[in-house]
Amino acid sequence: MNLKYINNLLAFILTLLGVAITFIPSEKYETIINIMGIAIIIIGITIFIISIYSTQRAEKKSKKIYSKIEGLDYEAQRQRLLEKAIPVRYVNGLGENPLFKHHYQSGEEYEKKGNYREAIKNYKEILIYRLIDEENIVATYNLIGLCYFKLFEFEEAMKNFEMALNIVKVVEVKEDQLKSKAAILNNIGLIYQNLEQWKNALKKFKSTLRLYSKLDDKLGKADSLYNIQLISFQLNKPKKSLGKIKKAIQAYQDCLKVYTLEKFSMNYSIIQENLGNTYRYLTVVKGTAENYEKAIQAYQESLRARALEDYPREYATIQYNLGFTYYFLSKVKDKAKNCEKAIYSYLEALAVFTPKGFPKKYIEISHFLSIAYQTFGEIKDKDKDEYYDKAMQILLEVEMFNRERVRQFLEKLNKEKNENKRKELFLRYFH
Repeated sequence: MNLKYINNLLAFILTLLGVAITFIPSEKYETIINIMGIAIIIIGITIFIISIYSTQRAEKKSKKIYSKIEGLDYEAQRQRLLEKAIPVRYVNGLGENPLFKHHYQSGEEYEKKGNYREAIKNYKEILIYRLIDEENIVATYNLIGLCYFKLFEFEEAMKNFEMALNIVKVVEVKEDQLKSKAAILNNIGLIYQNLEQWKNALKKFKSTLRLYSKLDDKLGKADSLYNIQLISFQLNKPKKSLGKIKKAIQAYQDCLKVYTLEKFSMNYSIIQENLGNTYRYLTVVKGTAENYEKAIQAYQESLRARALEDYPREYATIQYNLGFTYYFLSKVKDKAKNCEKAIYSYLEALAVFTPKGFPKKYIEISHFLSIAYQTFGEIKDKDKDEYYDKAMQILLEVEMFNRERVRQFLEKLNKEKNENKRKELFLRYFH
């Protein structure tokens, strides 16, 4: 039952009780009884007034947070879309709540393409109108925060995650509230992780693990264990980390029994990618050929649901991880074959992570590619010079590009006076 109705009912009962007491016949205690009755009536009326005031205040606050203007009916929403020169057939096909669906779907499409600025713009449009309930408002703030996170704008990301965390308290369905809260805390943990605030990150990830355990959410538990083991590595606790890695692997394998490629292709792909990452981290402790091969198998499975044309950034990230894993596998098994596969994967990743679009990734992957070419040249002694030349050419390109990038970075740093913004510039440059 709603707290508002409980308070009103309590106020009503107290008022009736107060009135009833004043009519109790007693000559000896008449004055005391009347005073008690009036006091109870006053308490009842006070509770009622406070309840009304609190409700009005909450509604006012809710309107301030959730909306700048009143929600629009179907025709008004439809008209706003048509005014933007959006085709009638498309608008009619959106069905109910077309304005929300249009901006949400547009935001998703921009995110998929890596255009996070436009995605943010569309998600913010959703918040201008009272088109969705509290749970979806929380989800929208979370989406905006994630876009800022991917842009390495951690201050803006944190603002949106904290806004989501404040609003999640009013989500009525308890299970939905806990799920949303766990997702937000996980994202805040990722910010702390990127800022290398390991203890704060660990605290958030442990909170998410507790929430997902309470919800019996196997995928959430697996992701939390995965994040905790990453932090354990950073805090130089390999024994603790090894235990978490094994638990994370088991948890992901359990999830794959439910999230199959046929029924849940995207979940399947994400789980396989994280499983690959977990096996790759396991190689730091146990660098056996078997663990490298299991990581590669998981990455390859992940790619089955992430084609280059549909998910370019995700595809390139997995290819980068494959290149890294193949290269280190070449150190313990089939040197020539695995080194060649590493080169292929790095080149696939660089087709997406270009110097202009992703300068940090471009430099990082190029360095590893040049090392792979040098190693392959040592194996193919006959063609040694050819692969050495390729390695040198890549390094020269990176160096020339890097100089220009350093110059631009220093210019931005000198112009920026805000200390937090300066820290963000450093993180965006070095990560």
